Amino acid sequence: MSLQVNYVRPVSRTDRLVAIMVMPVPTAEGMSELAAVVELLRYPAVLFGAARPEGKVDARCKYTSWDGVDKALSLLESRNVSVTYVRHLLHLAAHFAQRHGLRREGTVTLTLFEHESITSIRYEVPVDVSREAALEWTSEFWGELAYVDLLQPHFLLSFVDEASA
Repeated sequence: MSLQVNYVRPVSRTDRLVAIMVMPVPTAEGMSELAAVVELLRYPAVLFGAARPEGKVDARCKYTSWDGVDKALSLLESRNVSVTYVRHLLHLAAHFAQRHGLRREGTVTLTLFEHESITSIRYEVPVDVSREAALEWTSEFWGELAYVDLLQPHFLLSFVDEASA
């Protein structure tokens, strides 16, 4: 998976809030940052709220298992996408969703892409808007990340409509 940055609209208005610093959710004592990130990916309710309707699975994986996610994240380290970055990105996305009133709707999906020596992860957070609006919110979020040079091509977080998830 690659990201064509020319399609990402950078923040064009200077009065927009660009969230750079967020307070991370505390981790259990002795827990590694890698384990903490896998927990956040696996249990997104901590950051994005509970899945609606009630009873939906919190998160699921495509093309891997939760046990394999830590291996994929370790491979991303070699592409300069650290677990610290992923943790920060998850917090930024949750803050972005809260700022814009986006409510989580359904199961979050983590998709692992592996081809030859390339590994990338797509993390899709379903929200209670139309497909077109979800694309707009994703573009807006990526624009904020690009504006502060935090957009990385090997770990992409997108907002999707619940039907796409």
